[in-house]
Amino acid sequence: MSKKRNRRVLLIFALLFYFFKSSGQQHSCCDREIKPFIEAFREAESGEMDYTDTLNKSIRLIFEKEFNDSIMVMLDDSIVYNSMLITNKPYAPRVKLIDVDYSMKKDTPHLVIKRADGKCMWFYLIPGHRVAYINYFKDPGVWMVELSNIHRQYI
Repeated sequence: MSKKRNRRVLLIFALLFYFFKSSGQQHSCCDREIKPFIEAFREAESGEMDYTDTLNKSIRLIFEKEFNDSIMVMLDDSIVYNSMLITNKPYAPRVKLIDVDYSMKKDTPHLVIKRADGKCMWFYLIPGHRVAYINYFKDPGVWMVELSNIHRQYI
């Protein structure tokens, strides 16, 4: 009788371990880390905003290419945005902005961006860079991220 009970206890612990392991990886399932390229320092041109306060821990995500998909943005393992993102010209503004505040984080957090089809990427936020220009090229399935302090204006 005790052998059956020991097997049940082991089975329960194995199932609990599997459940907690898979639930912990549910939000951070991306294995594609992107190394963002950083725009060289330059003066803001006319009509552009230059963020110079490097102590503010926030970042503005700007999706430049046509990005018509449901998207999830996570800061570490907490969801900060989960909705449809439409940047087509006839239906919405050309650029979609998402502001993310990470001032409550003591350590440098990572940001995960996940599309509805499961394609995702993540990168570590770099304090002092307040704008992230994000592009996704569907044909090769490539993400590009540029970190900057300049918020470019689009006509």
